[in-house]
Amino acid sequence: VGSAVPDADLAKTFAICHPTNVVGVPSSVRLADYKSDGSTASWRITVIANQYTGCNAGRREAAVFAAHATQNVQAHPNVVYLASLKGGGSCSYWAQLFSGNLNQPWSTSDKDYVLRDMFFDDYPHPSYVVLDWTMTVRYKFVGPCCGYAEYSQCTDSTAAGLTSALASAVQALITEHQQKFGNLLPVVQGPTGSPSQVPANVTADTACTWGAWSPCSQVCGTGFQYRVAVTSATCNPVRLYQTQSCQSGPSCPNFCQAEFGDSQEFRSLVTSSDGLKSPRGLDFHPIPGRHLGTFSEARNFSTQGDELWVANGGNHSLIIVTDLGSVSQGALERQDRGYYHYMHDITSLAFNKVDGAAFRGDRDTYAYMATCQDSMNTYLGQKQPNYFMGPSLYDTAPQYKNLVSNRGTACTPAERCFFLHADMLHESPQCTGIVHDPETVTAWGTVYWALDGWRGHVVRYDFQKPHGPGLMDHSLASVRRYPQVTFTKGPPGVPAGMVLDPVTRVLYIADVGGGRVLAMKVDTGAYARTAREEYPIFSSRLPSFEYSIYECSEVSVFASGLQAPSGLAMGRNSVLFVAEYTTGRLLAYHLQTQELLQAISTPQGLGIAGLAISPSLRRLVYSNMRLDTVVMVDPGVCAVTTAADTIVNPAFNASEFTALSAVAAQCTTSNTIPNASLFEQVHVDSGYADNNEAVQNDNIMDANASLLANRTDCGYAEPLNFDALLLGGYFCHTCLPEPCLDGGQCTNIQWSGYNCSNEHHITVQDAKILVNGVSMATLALTLGETYRFIINSPGYPFHFFVPDSVRHSRTARGLPSPVDVGVMRLVVDQNMGALGYGIYNRPDMGTGLPFIPATPQAQPNPSPNSVREQAGSIDTAC
Repeated sequence: VGSAVPDADLAKTFAICHPTNVVGVPSSVRLADYKSDGSTASWRITVIANQYTGCNAGRREAAVFAAHATQNVQAHPNVVYLASLKGGGSCSYWAQLFSGNLNQPWSTSDKDYVLRDMFFDDYPHPSYVVLDWTMTVRYKFVGPCCGYAEYSQCTDSTAAGLTSALASAVQALITEHQQKFGNLLPVVQGPTGSPSQVPANVTADTACTWGAWSPCSQVCGTGFQYRVAVTSATCNPVRLYQTQSCQSGPSCPNFCQAEFGDSQEFRSLVTSSDGLKSPRGLDFHPIPGRHLGTFSEARNFSTQGDELWVANGGNHSLIIVTDLGSVSQGALERQDRGYYHYMHDITSLAFNKVDGAAFRGDRDTYAYMATCQDSMNTYLGQKQPNYFMGPSLYDTAPQYKNLVSNRGTACTPAERCFFLHADMLHESPQCTGIVHDPETVTAWGTVYWALDGWRGHVVRYDFQKPHGPGLMDHSLASVRRYPQVTFTKGPPGVPAGMVLDPVTRVLYIADVGGGRVLAMKVDTGAYARTAREEYPIFSSRLPSFEYSIYECSEVSVFASGLQAPSGLAMGRNSVLFVAEYTTGRLLAYHLQTQELLQAISTPQGLGIAGLAISPSLRRLVYSNMRLDTVVMVDPGVCAVTTAADTIVNPAFNASEFTALSAVAAQCTTSNTIPNASLFEQVHVDSGYADNNEAVQNDNIMDANASLLANRTDCGYAEPLNFDALLLGGYFCHTCLPEPCLDGGQCTNIQWSGYNCSNEHHITVQDAKILVNGVSMATLALTLGETYRFIINSPGYPFHFFVPDSVRHSRTARGLPSPVDVGVMRLVVDQNMGALGYGIYNRPDMGTGLPFIPATPQAQPNPSPNSVREQAGSIDTAC
């Protein structure tokens, strides 16, 4: 309240979906049309309602809002009433049910949630804002029916509270205006936008008259041409145009793509020695060096060059490759602590590469990354599939809590860091492909297209406002299924590449099992029905979570007859590169004509998976998941430099064809809204919600989580739901995979992380050595164990030594070299005896004396984590 609407938001256009065909009601509005200084007769007050189709409280208040608007506009025609309708469904059907066919309010189907996110975001609903003539928010409040689960529970007297609240706010502004400007009677002028048109009563394709065929799309070989329907009262073409193939001139010449050259060298840049294990999808980070910086996990990294991220399916992790292809190249493996869910069998990843300047500062998701998992949520095969799986979203900025230690604390430069997911949605098990949508319409820019391998459908995910690291609320999101856009899943783990052309808005999809590449126009299609009945496993039961089925999208086959196409990448000059998993070939296609320009074979053959183009080097990079390698293609010089675009016929009107295809589908879908019984009606924290009652129970988020600590019904078919463990704050549990390295055993830290029995943290503070925060402590270590000392004392190299005449001798017992930042591994064997520790060549920092005797006495059941307040020494128990 009190904030002016930004100019960028004022300029946005909102289509009016109800009422239509009414004199004086425009087809669209802009808030800018209602802004003035108030000194002229065109001044306006604007009231906006925030409603969801699945919410009973919103349904109850919709009728009250409509009645109030209708009555008040008669007395005050300078007041504009808008309803922002969301959650899926027919706007006209909603209005007929809950507004009594009145001409107020003007409703907009806010399918991209733009109007909502301008004013309400995660504010409770139904809710309202009132704007004055300067487009400043003056009032904002929640409707009186909010909190009532049933429509009938909000009584007439309660619902009437909305009328009084609205009337009071509007009258206060009218009075204020009169005091400033006098009794300035408004002159109502319709805002920008053309009147709605009555659609023709049309029938079928066969009654259509068609125009002449266009010129062929290319000047050589086989192209295509189109013709346009002459629509009439008896013509309703399935599309407004038809296409057919055409021959034009001689065969096309052999082309040489710059990324292929006439010859190639194939450099294996990343291998199993870098941690690769079944590498799959690839993508380049838009801000090289941002995530790792120059130093991470006790290692130096270059921040120059291109930074490649690899979906490392065999280890359920990511491999980050810095300064790819240079002498300074480095590689580091990183994963989520809950990798067995959030990254289980990861196949693909995609970065948001839209500069944050396109969004409001606090809604910048530039360089966020989403991953896709070929998993049925079995927790590494330990549980029966429950299909509660989909893309995980991460903020790759290296701040706490985007990155955490195993204990959930901020990472030190010395220790292993873990991703903490910013959001996750769960509607695409066996997901094999994902791509970011570079649109700038939504408020947060978190739209991703993904593949549901279990159902063979394309799914559009809009994470909207990410819930943030460490949180679990999925109630603000939109998931739309496209069951008519189908594909066939390939072999387990094989990624299906996806590329979205930002200019034509065509999504290219590798149909691995079908041997095709599909082309889908993502801005076509329309809401058909709710998905909650046909696909009953989803992320949230609240009305603010949209789960819909969209139909009538335009999709075509871009290329066919391929041998398991996997990776896709878009090159320069309208070229799409395709990798074939089965043959190991790389193919180059012209996007506009679909002509195959060139094909080359890779020496690795079978197993090629991910494909990408390095941003600065402009080199093709691919992964081979069978041979655990990432390879760069170094092309030779092209002897023939014929550009692929020369095959395009200049007489072919490509822009007209693109415009036609964008509006071609005249789609008939059901004129309904979702059944309210499919939604949880009272807004509470829905948590981390699969279809299991143990997870849906909101109490799992609080003290009841402690009841899970002693559960041992971990078996494949036993009742304990592992999703409930993650929801309950368990990173370590007898049922979950052991996370500690080198044989350590974990202890859970509720809601935060876990400790490892074999890890000790060494720091220096005020010239004192601290072991797990205790000054000059003595540790009792167990024979046969491998211990990990995580040392974060820059400039003070920590070391162990043998308490003999040569105080700093290490070689006698094979002790590790001094370390100031990093991890030191110490294997306790029977010959070790007692050890001292200190800062190398700094006796003033403490000598580690007195020592435990060199032949320690056996200790019954020593505790690996016990700390005794003695001078710095290590007691190894036999």
